[in-house]
Amino acid sequence: MTTLHGRVGAIRNAAMAGGGRRSYGDEPTRPALESRPMPPRHPRHFRCLLPLFASLLLLTGCFPHREQIIPAIEGTLVSGQAPVAGARIHVLPSLSKGGCGPSRYTAVTDAAGRFTVRGANEIGMILPLGDRINTWGVCIEDGGRLVEGFRAGNIGWPPHHIDMHCDLARVRGICEWSESAMR
Repeated sequence: MTTLHGRVGAIRNAAMAGGGRRSYGDEPTRPALESRPMPPRHPRHFRCLLPLFASLLLLTGCFPHREQIIPAIEGTLVSGQAPVAGARIHVLPSLSKGGCGPSRYTAVTDAAGRFTVRGANEIGMILPLGDRINTWGVCIEDGGRLVEGFRAGNIGWPPHHIDMHCDLARVRGICEWSESAMR
């Protein structure tokens, strides 16, 4: 009767006698990694990743849309009780970048001091990372001087249509406005 140790020893001796050789890790049994050529990378990997990234952008809501940058304004300009005719009203879509100045969104007051500025939209990107901050404002150019009439900084978009009353006799809060129904 042989024991377990005796069987293992017999198997080991038979393997060594048959020319089998044991490796204890000091001799490599296959070529080293440096000597093997690397498989070429195919551009098909990148072609597979492109639709994945595009779909991730669309799923997160990153796509173009129209956004309101300035509201449509109907207003009057007075100085005390007298209407101011011929003054230029400049509406700036981003008044925080600088002070008052000329704008492409401009109106001229009539004899009764009334003015109308059309609202403006532009194409922007919706990003789901937070709300847009708008900083639109109104500047009044009368008699060679430029006065800041109103400045707004809100989260979201400006209103679509507002009614505005401006009085140059005031030192602060020259223009007051209220949101009106869409016309």
